[in-house]
Amino acid sequence: MTTFAAHGEYILRRCGRVARIDAWGPWNVERTADYAERLTACMQAMPKPFGMMMVSHVQPILSPEAEEVLRLNIRQRVLLGCTAQATVFLDPETEFVANARYRHLYALEGLRHATFYAVAPAAQWLIDCGFTDVKGLRQGELSPLQEAVRHG
Repeated sequence: MTTFAAHGEYILRRCGRVARIDAWGPWNVERTADYAERLTACMQAMPKPFGMMMVSHVQPILSPEAEEVLRLNIRQRVLLGCTAQATVFLDPETEFVANARYRHLYALEGLRHATFYAVAPAAQWLIDCGFTDVKGLRQGELSPLQEAVRHG
């Protein structure tokens, strides 16, 4: 198998019991594997149970190989204590296809999830699920309680 340079970008932040990932794609398998590794390390350090918010800004499309890496990572999320995942699709050109694929992946692995087209309702859904720490993860703001790393 040929290895390529990773493409796609993401920022991973966490505050208390919530992780937020802002992503710009499309991603290849190399970026997805890097993401899965870094997210796993983040989840292992989080208090349990925890929730996640994934915000896809541009083209959340994955290759079949990258989708398989993501599916395994979703399974790992459940095993590590993730009980709620809010996914936000901000790119109207690709959200329909991406929404169907991501919802399928979450359902396959038994992760409670909901999809949205704006951040505010996704944050409210996580609050309703008991994850009020999402309030500390506003776009563009870093509180002293957050850890943030940009990759890509």
